[in-house]
Amino acid sequence: MLRTHSRRIPFIATLGAVAAASLVLAGCSSTPEASPSSSSSPAVPVDAQMTPVLASVPNSPIPFVGSDAKTWLVYELSLINFTSGATKLDKVEVLNADTGAVLKELSGKAIARATQPFGSSSPTDEDIADEAGTGSGAAAKLSTLPPASGALVFLDVAIDVDATVPTRLSHRLSLTAEAAPPGSQELTEEVPAIDVSSSQVPIGQNPLRGDGYVSADSCCANRHRRAALSINNEVFLAQRFAVDWEQVDSSGRIFQGDPADVNSYEIYGKDAHAFANATVAAAVDEYPDQVPQTVEDVNLQNADGNHVVLDLGNGNYVLYAHLIPGSLAVKVGDQVNAGDVIGKVGNSGNSIAPHLHFHVMDSASPLASSGVPYELSAFTVTAQVAGDTADQRTAAFDKAEAKGTVLPTVPSASDGARQDAFPLDQLIISMQ
Repeated sequence: MLRTHSRRIPFIATLGAVAAASLVLAGCSSTPEASPSSSSSPAVPVDAQMTPVLASVPNSPIPFVGSDAKTWLVYELSLINFTSGATKLDKVEVLNADTGAVLKELSGKAIARATQPFGSSSPTDEDIADEAGTGSGAAAKLSTLPPASGALVFLDVAIDVDATVPTRLSHRLSLTAEAAPPGSQELTEEVPAIDVSSSQVPIGQNPLRGDGYVSADSCCANRHRRAALSINNEVFLAQRFAVDWEQVDSSGRIFQGDPADVNSYEIYGKDAHAFANATVAAAVDEYPDQVPQTVEDVNLQNADGNHVVLDLGNGNYVLYAHLIPGSLAVKVGDQVNAGDVIGKVGNSGNSIAPHLHFHVMDSASPLASSGVPYELSAFTVTAQVAGDTADQRTAAFDKAEAKGTVLPTVPSASDGARQDAFPLDQLIISMQ
């Protein structure tokens, strides 16, 4: 997790100041220089490089297979500008640390798209649009770290089926640091290599049954993927691999009738099924359904509404959130089998429309945990939401959910039966 340390260097104003200080220290002796003797040894060269940006990977990526049949490495690069001047990210490269092969390269607007300053929200298409006048002009700001600031760079590396998945990753940053000494403001930082996790992803059954389910806000779109929260003095991304499961009816609509009536929504009341054999770690059943299209009185404690957490073993837990009050079929300590009904899809907690929020994590806390990838044993992709970008597909989904219009869909490259795969963003899926 993200932590700061103050033990090594108590104060640094700028890199320029550091360089100047080193010159002063080198010539500040007040005693005569000793004559060299035959027993003296040559000075050992110090391998030191100014690194205006402190870079680290808080969570090593866990490889998983997506519904596109590629192997994905999904993780974050934490960057802290440890200077008194702005530092621009010119290029970010992800490399196979053992072969040196470049796996992914970000520059220009791609860096802006991937970067989220600490405490900020993710960028939109408008932010990334042409800065000459068609956009908000925020792209340049997103790729530049202000003095004494930090950001997360969200990295998603997709590896083709016939390619070797690396066991170690390294990162190369090309920077322009205005606080660096003159003549040294354009520089490259080599970030120490990290291991790719060898953890096995949990594989389980579908949480729902039937046709027309939408994998809304799944990886690797922005809303869940970038929901970084500062809790208990740590930064958590519990929802890194979360899905908001919604459903369309035979006409392609999420709801028909009164939008303020939960019963108008196709998914409302559908059974939620256990992902795998598990122990019930939490079962909360005390919150009313929200009136759809409005959210009231939500806080950290009730955001998940009525929910169930299953302990899958091996340090993995799965959350089912926003269930109907009174629908929970389990209690804490119960043993459930894969496929058992544990509750019904509702609209409690932080929910603007009935849906099932589903994610796997590394602790029983739905928020103070790190999101873990998983794979569903068998499902069928029938289409995807229309749109050229993730933002466009999300906007189309949001409109259909808010207005009751037909959700526009197009064929997907992932169409067809899938086994042991993670459902990527905005797909239309049948679950058996």
